[in-house]
Amino acid sequence: MRARLFIRLGQADATVVQWLRVDAAGTFTGPANGDLSEVAAQAVGCEVIVLVPGPRVLLSGAQVPSRNRQRIAEAVPFALEEQLIEDVDELHFAQGTRGDDGVVHVAVIDRAWMNGCLTRLSDAGLRPDAVIPDILTVPYTAGEWTLLIESDVSLLRTGPQSGYAFDTEILAAMLPAALAGGDNGQPPQRLRVISTSGDQPLEALGLTVPVEADPAPASVLGLLARAYDPRSAINLLQGPYSRQEQMGRVWRPWRPAAALLLAWLLIQTGVTVGEYVHLNKQTRALDRDIEQTFHNALPDTKRIVNAKVQMQRAIDALRGGGGGAEDGFISLLADIGPQLLADSGTELQRLNYNDGQLDLAIMIGDLQKLDALKQRLAKNPRYAVNIQSATTRADGVEARLQIKAKAS
Repeated sequence: MRARLFIRLGQADATVVQWLRVDAAGTFTGPANGDLSEVAAQAVGCEVIVLVPGPRVLLSGAQVPSRNRQRIAEAVPFALEEQLIEDVDELHFAQGTRGDDGVVHVAVIDRAWMNGCLTRLSDAGLRPDAVIPDILTVPYTAGEWTLLIESDVSLLRTGPQSGYAFDTEILAAMLPAALAGGDNGQPPQRLRVISTSGDQPLEALGLTVPVEADPAPASVLGLLARAYDPRSAINLLQGPYSRQEQMGRVWRPWRPAAALLLAWLLIQTGVTVGEYVHLNKQTRALDRDIEQTFHNALPDTKRIVNAKVQMQRAIDALRGGGGGAEDGFISLLADIGPQLLADSGTELQRLNYNDGQLDLAIMIGDLQKLDALKQRLAKNPRYAVNIQSATTRADGVEARLQIKAKAS
């Protein structure tokens, strides 16, 4: 069981209250009197139960045929209007259970007093889980009534969710009248009396109902805490005072801002998704372009795994199997190019490079110029130059040369 903190409010609107803490093992701390701000320190980790003075609450009942709680809440004030002195708009009505006779039990309290009570609790840092009329925490046994007599006020519990509160000084007049009315016209089987002073002021009343006197309790709040049963107590935190409604009041001013924030988030999400889709399309288009360029450059390659790596390997192969730029195709062209350009009459017809060997087909002016070209190329000690063929034509000599890198 969760620890509970019981706070019993006084008749006046003072901030000094009586409190009692019951931990999960049932161990009591208190009771003690204290300022609400001091009591708040005891509330950590507790279910906070506030007991409202009986004279502040009217416990009544209304015959309402509907089973819908909302409709019952709407009908109850009008059903009880004739029993009330105050205007129903100034009162708060909390529903209890429906009895076997169809009567819905109701607790009625002044709305202004309730507002002030909750404000004082809130200012002290206390958020009650339940606000209960203290009459409904007086010990109760079916078929019996229980009368709790204190110095100023007496509480008479007549049922699970019914009872009265009146000044102790008029007890002699009020109790016989209450017993005469009984519960649905029937008096209780027994009257159980608990007097805080130990005196029994009922002996001279000549009551016809058997009276059983209990010993004076060591603590009234301890007595009420032990008898508290949330199943039979009417929690006044209903309707406008419910936790849900209180949270709604806190959030209601922020709803427009929250709606704007949500709209902004939706727009941002939409923009982000749109950009992602657009970039994804561009990425796919670039992938297709890369693949097409790759196939154009390397038509013999059927499968592309990593275009960048595969292209680099092909370039390295063209450079001479990865032996370095000085031994590769680019290096070889850099070396022989100036020699070919030295004779403006030399025309390069085709070339083929494979594994460090370059085959050239050229058209040159005459055999002397061909021999001079060979001599110029042979001056580079890194290459071996051979004339594979030379055929004299009307417009010059068609020759094939082989240039091969020497082994280092």
